[in-house]
Formats: sequence, structure tokens, C-alpha cells
Amino acid sequence: DIVKLDRALVQDCDQDRMRLAIVASMVGLANEFGFKVVAEGVERIEEVEALRGAGIRFMQGFYFARPRFEGAVQDNGIPWPECAGSTQGETDVASVPEPPNA
Repeated sequence: DIVKLDRALVQDCDQDRMRLAIVASMVGLANEFGFKVVAEGVERIEEVEALRGAGIRFMQGFYFARPRFEGAVQDNGIPWPECAGSTQGETDVASVPEPPNA
């Protein structure tokens, strides 16, 4: 099961401590019940870093790739499940690894 956090919560979360606290609380609650959490609408590296710090591993948004139709991706020679960093059948979600120095 997956919980998706709307762009309204994600946008500028790096600049709004209250918003980030809400996100972190939601991640904790979702983890408690065994849900994966996906942050939608990620547009900047600062948001990626803040969300990663809040415990989110899966993100989607313009920071990773603009929306594309399946045929457009395949025409570029990229197999659909591997595009935009997607993982294990979730073709529209990027898994964000920890940085090497973390």
C-alpha cells in the first residue's frame, strides 16, 4: 500500500518548518502501518534533500522528469520501467538513494 503526499505539502517544504514537520509526522504514521510514502510534485533539489531527511524514499515530479507518454520514452530507446529512475513496476516514481557522504 502507498500513501501519496500532495504537491501542496511538498512544495517549498525546505523553507517551511511547519510543513516539513507535518510531512515527517505523516511519514512516521505511514511507516507505523507498513505503507510506502511517495512525495508528489518535487521540483527542486532542496525539496529532495528536505524530503529525504523526513524519511521519504520515493518521489516524483519535474525535478526528475517531465511527464511523457510511454511511446515517447520507448522511441528514445529507454525501456519503460527503467525511465526516470523508476523502480519495481512503479513507472512514475523515482527512488531517491542516500547521497554517498550520508
